Amino acid sequence: MKTLSKKLLSLLLVAVMLVAAMPFAAFAEDGDVEPQATTTYDVKVKVGADSKAPVVATGTFPMETAPDVSDAVKAANFLKSVIKLDPAFNFNPDNYVFANGVVKENTVWIRYTVKHHLKVTGVGATLTQHALVCTDADCNYEEWQDHTWVIDTAAKAPTHTEVGNTEAKHCSDCGYKVESTVIEKKFDHEFDANGNCACGAKKYTVTLTVDGTAQNYTPVVEAGETADMSNAAGVLAKLGLTDKNYTVSYFSQSGNVISMTAAAPKEPTTPTTPTTPT
Repeated sequence: MKTLSKKLLSLLLVAVMLVAAMPFAAFAEDGDVEPQATTTYDVKVKVGADSKAPVVATGTFPMETAPDVSDAVKAANFLKSVIKLDPAFNFNPDNYVFANGVVKENTVWIRYTVKHHLKVTGVGATLTQHALVCTDADCNYEEWQDHTWVIDTAAKAPTHTEVGNTEAKHCSDCGYKVESTVIEKKFDHEFDANGNCACGAKKYTVTLTVDGTAQNYTPVVEAGETADMSNAAGVLAKLGLTDKNYTVSYFSQSGNVISMTAAAPKEPTTPTTPTTPT
């Protein structure tokens, strides 16, 4: 019997210890939980382009946890919950652009930049950019933007037969124009791989081998020039070698490439005068 009493007493002591270890809140009725401690945060609103922007409104707001003001929506919602800002800061998204928001040492910092209402103007435009000016009263803000080009006349390189031109274009935003200018013809022929120029001239590659010695020429037959390059006599005439009196033994032409083999005339030998014995 005594043993049973001791066991019951031990169980009772264990139950008491467990109850003592349980949080008091477990026995509280709904709504009776002790509220968490709150922190009163200082609120500072700045308007400007950088961290040195002036503070335009201040206030305080008690919260149990640090507020999240990391983006435009969260910052705007938080400001709506702040009952009083001194002076009153009427946040209007049409007038401001969220820059950043941070919480440091119980202070909520929220910074905005002024939202300019910009209009493109071509006044003072440069070759590469035009200005955007703010249309708000008493605002002299402006920023510069690259032109948006529309090509009116494509650029064309000059050739030996035709003039070229630079590109003509205009900006579709501000109307700035760049007029086309003429580029004069090239003075030198432009021969293709077959020796042809667009003007009608033709360049030949001539190899003339005379008595085993090769001579190379690149004669050009101008458009309208009467030169027959289809035979040895015509080629020699074009090269100004007619007076050499070469005897041509081989002539070959493939396109504008000509090969010739010739021999120079032998110079007559002068007979020697026999000597008279003395």
